[in-house]
Amino acid sequence: MLLALIRTTDTPRKLSAFVSLSILAILGFATVAAVVTWTSSRSNEAAVREQRQRLESAVDGLLQTHADAVTQLAHDIRLARAARQALPSELARARLSLETTDLSGALQLFVVENGQAIAGLLGYESVDTASYARLRPLIETLEADKAAADALRGSLPAEGAARTPPARLMFDGERLLALANAEIGATGQKLVGALEIGPKTIALLAWRAGTPMLDLVQAPPRSGSNLAAWEIGPPAREGKSAGAYFVWTPLRPGDLTLIETLPLILVLTALFGAWLVLHFRRVNGEITASAERALHLAGHDPLTDLPNRMLFDELLSADLAAARDNREPVAVFCLDLRRFKEINDNFGHAAGDALLLATRDRLSAFLGESDVLARMGGNEFALMRRGADRLGCEALAQRLVSAIREPFTVGDLRIVSGVAIGVAMDEDAATAAELLRCADVALFHAKTDNAGYVFYRREMSDDVKAKKRLELDLRHALSTGGLHVNYQPIMASDGRTVVGAEALVRWNHPTLGMVPPLEFVGLAEDRGLIDLLGEWVLRRACVDARSWPANLYVAVNVSPVQFRQAHFLKTVERVLSDTGFDAGRLELELTESAVVADEAKAEDVIMDLRAQGIRMALDDFGTGYSSLIYLRRFAFDKIKIDRSFLEAMETTGESAIIVHSIVHLGRSLGLTVTAEGIETPEQHRFLQALGCHELQGYFFARPLMPDAFLKLVAASSEPPALAAAG
Repeated sequence: MLLALIRTTDTPRKLSAFVSLSILAILGFATVAAVVTWTSSRSNEAAVREQRQRLESAVDGLLQTHADAVTQLAHDIRLARAARQALPSELARARLSLETTDLSGALQLFVVENGQAIAGLLGYESVDTASYARLRPLIETLEADKAAADALRGSLPAEGAARTPPARLMFDGERLLALANAEIGATGQKLVGALEIGPKTIALLAWRAGTPMLDLVQAPPRSGSNLAAWEIGPPAREGKSAGAYFVWTPLRPGDLTLIETLPLILVLTALFGAWLVLHFRRVNGEITASAERALHLAGHDPLTDLPNRMLFDELLSADLAAARDNREPVAVFCLDLRRFKEINDNFGHAAGDALLLATRDRLSAFLGESDVLARMGGNEFALMRRGADRLGCEALAQRLVSAIREPFTVGDLRIVSGVAIGVAMDEDAATAAELLRCADVALFHAKTDNAGYVFYRREMSDDVKAKKRLELDLRHALSTGGLHVNYQPIMASDGRTVVGAEALVRWNHPTLGMVPPLEFVGLAEDRGLIDLLGEWVLRRACVDARSWPANLYVAVNVSPVQFRQAHFLKTVERVLSDTGFDAGRLELELTESAVVADEAKAEDVIMDLRAQGIRMALDDFGTGYSSLIYLRRFAFDKIKIDRSFLEAMETTGESAIIVHSIVHLGRSLGLTVTAEGIETPEQHRFLQALGCHELQGYFFARPLMPDAFLKLVAASSEPPALAAAG
């Protein structure tokens, strides 16, 4: 029946055709599968190759940074020798400059002469030079590589010569080290730097290379393993360097395509061609969109969506070259938001982010068609403008300062910020990097001088270097006790009885001599050191005043920047607790600028301080915006008449009238009135007659060392007749 059916129908022909078509389909799909598999394999290889190249680039960058750091340290040692410093001091001083790099890990430094170490440093501690013996074979390999590369470069054309390796990764069997050395002048000595590459640095390399995980092993992975490997450095010679490899699980985009494609080939045979086209288009579209997103994120700040530093550098380089071809001027503005850290601390990071977005919007309103605005990080922005001369840039800077000075509304908050701007013109620099650096130097001066904007001048670079050195010296003085506190007596109105003293910090620099307090206090405010400096002065004053008679108080000046910190109140409480000093004998002096930025918060802090028994004084009274308002709102115990009124009393009758009014006002409000800057007996008699409670100035005593102040107190406590007899 079945055979008949077969014979009498067209089944054999159809079956043959079906089989033929099936075979063709199978062959076709097998071919497609083979092509997909082959493509996947090539894609994986290309991805691994690209990841390896990125890793090599990241390692090269780390080695270059390390080599540059060692070269700079060698230069610093040469300078230290010029200053006749001892060898350990050379290394210790040179080690400080390494804090400006982004390297991490234990760093050993050795000064080597004739192959032998004569001095060594680990961190900030000296180490036995015998430990250099373990590094000597590795250093010999490094120097041999340099010599070989130099010889090869001398025998080849310039375009084909190999670059001398600045540093080298080596594995000594236990540690992975970045090794570099540099000549110390013409002494024949070398500085050897061995930086241990730890897990944090390896994680940083993995992040820069874009690999999910990076491990250090001593043997390559087995054949057929899913791991990718990169041998560290050229092969070791004569057993001087143990072998080591970076291994990672590479991203294999081809595997994903293969897994998604093969099941669909087997299941959706009839629709394979159409599906393959659609799938390819979809994947290709996703990859393209993902690449575009990644490219955008790589060059833009995620919060403000403005170009970041990397993209701004590229745009500046391109626009600077194009502008010079067209003889167009180019200007770069570096902007720094004032009080940003304080706003973050007081109102939270959400308020800080909102402030950055609002600042972006205000700045964008002044952009021209070809201008570029970027966020460089933190509270810093940069703006590039083409085609504007100096007058146009000055007008723009003025408008930007005025715009940012206006209060911001962030939710229910009213935030007052401000901006410092540094401006550099293309005539100031030859390259884009130098132009940006010049603008940054001008910004530093704008911040230091509390100016709205400053244009770059060539002599500024030397000023910045000098202030950087002074900052490092101030940090060192704070950590080593290089500062001291003098005490200027505060007298009763009779001019004989000492009632207290004002603590005045002094810095006798080892080479510069006495540094003016206005200079180094202002530097501390700009460089974030004012909290350390202010706490140190307060602690020193409380410790010294414990030995004074119980009826004397000590007055300590508080910087406006320090007072506005969220933790200021806790700092005062901690110092009083640590020193055991009576809060009732402590007086804190504030200027109006300390309370004007955030009056509500300042009022709360002052009330909390007074609740502990601390007295509050308003310093430089009469020189600010609205002193009478502050006297009414804030619970001050004392006002101090600014010395400028006393200086002008000799020449203008108006100053005497003002002083009389201030004394009468203070006494009417029940406040203690202190006059400072008294230098003549006439000033003393005039203020005494007005009813001024306390007097201070060179007429009575200059600021004294603690022992000298105690002697003055003892002398003032003697009866007048006895003191005269003595």
